[in-house]
Amino acid sequence: MRWTELGWRYVPKELEPNLRFRLLLYRRAREDVRFRRAVWKLCMEDVLFFFAAFCWVHEPRLLRDKYGRVLPQHQPFIPWPHQINVIKALRENLGFCDIGIEKSRDEGATWIICTLALHDWLFFPGTKIGMASWSEEMADDPGNLDSLMTKVTWQLGRLPVWMAGRKGVDWDRNVHSRVLVNYRNDSHIKAFSATVRAGRGGRYKWFFCDEMAAWQEPRDMEFLESVRGSTNSRVVVSTPSGMGGAFASFMLNEGNVLKLRLSWRDNPRKKVGMYRLIDGRPVAIDPVGNPLTWEYENFVDEVRERLERLQQRGFDFERVRSPWYDEQCDRPGATPLSVAKELDIDYSGSEPLAFGEEVINKVVGCVRPPQWRASFRLREGGGGEIFEAPGGQVLLWEVYPRSLSRGAFVAGVDVAAGTGGSTSSNSVLVIVSVDSGVQVLEWATNVIDPTHFAECVVEICRLYNDAYLIWEANGAPGVEFTRQVLVAGYRNIYMRKSLMKRGRERRRMPGWMTTGGMTGTRAIMLSGLRTALATGRVVVRSAALASELRNYVWVRGQMVSRYMAIRGEDGSAVGEAHGDRVVAMAMAVQGMLDRYAQYGRRSEAVRVEQVNERVAEYLREYDRSRLRQDAWTDLFCRSHV
Repeated sequence: MRWTELGWRYVPKELEPNLRFRLLLYRRAREDVRFRRAVWKLCMEDVLFFFAAFCWVHEPRLLRDKYGRVLPQHQPFIPWPHQINVIKALRENLGFCDIGIEKSRDEGATWIICTLALHDWLFFPGTKIGMASWSEEMADDPGNLDSLMTKVTWQLGRLPVWMAGRKGVDWDRNVHSRVLVNYRNDSHIKAFSATVRAGRGGRYKWFFCDEMAAWQEPRDMEFLESVRGSTNSRVVVSTPSGMGGAFASFMLNEGNVLKLRLSWRDNPRKKVGMYRLIDGRPVAIDPVGNPLTWEYENFVDEVRERLERLQQRGFDFERVRSPWYDEQCDRPGATPLSVAKELDIDYSGSEPLAFGEEVINKVVGCVRPPQWRASFRLREGGGGEIFEAPGGQVLLWEVYPRSLSRGAFVAGVDVAAGTGGSTSSNSVLVIVSVDSGVQVLEWATNVIDPTHFAECVVEICRLYNDAYLIWEANGAPGVEFTRQVLVAGYRNIYMRKSLMKRGRERRRMPGWMTTGGMTGTRAIMLSGLRTALATGRVVVRSAALASELRNYVWVRGQMVSRYMAIRGEDGSAVGEAHGDRVVAMAMAVQGMLDRYAQYGRRSEAVRVEQVNERVAEYLREYDRSRLRQDAWTDLFCRSHV
């Protein structure tokens, strides 16, 4: 279909002229059959003409036009300038690809999609469209104009009879099965609530999911997976609600998704007087095309008091603002979090920081530049050395290994695959002094494989008075790191309790195993780090580590990194977004709690002896399992000769 704008350009865009135009258009189409056919074809080929000449919106709130007159509650659907490009992009791509629309509240996205569904249903035979919301009432409720199907039928009921047909003859609505049927061209629109089976087994030209960020997890992701095989075009629309959930994953992940945006900053009614605050005074973004309002230009007392009040409440004045935006921020109950969620299309800003602004500011105040930049290398005969190197990745504070005095240290490690590139996460080593709680070393690299990284970490720990080593043992990188630490014969390591596969007996296993959930070990790990930072038990020196603390947010009662909230717990990380340094520091805190708080410094010798016995037992078991595997491999090979 070739889309045109032959009719749109001639439709009046102001309210009163548009109503007069519609009256003349309807009268002539009713009387002139040839003219009626021409209008039908024009509506089919020019969707903007269909919107502006025949469609309506329902606005129950009282609004005024630019002349101060109260607008009617039923208004002609004359698209705003920033809606036009979205409507055109949708019309050209519906049915061909997945489409995501991120929006501020009250930008008309749902009305746009429902009207486009009606357009397909009317003018294109055999069309089948699915529409879903989080509940049955919001999907299809005949008495509720907020529901999707009611919006479509409300529009349909206001079209001329020659265009829409007669209910019960040309079309009908089955409330029980939530289907709108067009008998003239065999088109269907079906409404669903968010269930796993919705849409499964059917085939649809496109499928609309409304306000998906408000859907419950994991129902939202399961629903998207369910309809993926039913259509080539999933249309997902929502106001962001943090980094978690299917909507954030749909919009923020890379993929062949057409991404569109409807922001209040492009709304002609809301962007009037748009400005930035510079040196404490509003300055217009576009002084010629969109100057400041009189109150803001003269900075009257009312405006000054409002801005001071909003600053005290923590609102961000680095953002572009407008008088309308300030009024929304100043309403009772409005918070920076709710405004970021409802208006600013800010995925990260709409989630509260897991470590809290106060704790993060305290950490930032303790950050220091490294006293040495260094690199590390293994010696051929065994051991290793840290040597000064401009631009080196090993950062050192306060203690330099060649001049170490007596002291105890804990080394925390987060292990990654070490594949390199911009999409690879870091393997990180963090060392903390037990006596002072001060970070003394950080090494972050994404180009060293886990086995070689383990060799280097073991030798660095030996330089730091045999530092107590604790690492995250999850996944293939964690397994490789664990094996190399044991092969290297390093004994001063963290041993976790683990249940035997058969029976209730507990045994000690090397490394920290991270589990999710509100009561899993990830929650224990991150909560322990937050407490240590808040009380000053641990002092962070690394600026990169302090910055990564902001990557952790509360998502439905759990502390997770923003990237994990997008990709899921098993997704690989992208560079700094994962918060690898934070995990390594959290490991170090758990090592301090396990080694020095629980057992005490005086029992250290006994503790080391016990750990040595357990590690030796683990190594013997590892060797036995390897011999059994070798014997099995040898038998298999001989049997196939």
